[in-house]
Amino acid sequence: MIHWLMLLAVMTGGLWGTAEGDTLGSLPATAPTTRGVFSGILQSGQMAIGCEHTGWSLVDASGRELYEVDVRRVMEQANAGKGRRVEIEGSLEQRQRVERGQTTVLVAQRIVLEKQ
Repeated sequence: MIHWLMLLAVMTGGLWGTAEGDTLGSLPATAPTTRGVFSGILQSGQMAIGCEHTGWSLVDASGRELYEVDVRRVMEQANAGKGRRVEIEGSLEQRQRVERGQTTVLVAQRIVLEKQ
């Protein structure tokens, strides 16, 4: 019986819980490592295996992903900056994903359009 309860807890995330700001399929995040302002083009609609992506990315001019971005605290600002050059003030976190392994995520605190 205890084995079934443990299996149920693991399958529902009961033993890991979730870190604030984490998505499904992730183990808890480590402490933020770098704070700063990061520039690039903000894109949405990204996907990864096992739903292990926030859906938002900061990319360079060629479309190469610089960082996966967690925009939950600034969703209105993110929607206003979608597809445009932005500056994101935030911190970089290392998150351990089940399928993708160690991943750097930029946790946005503020998003502003870059001055032209």
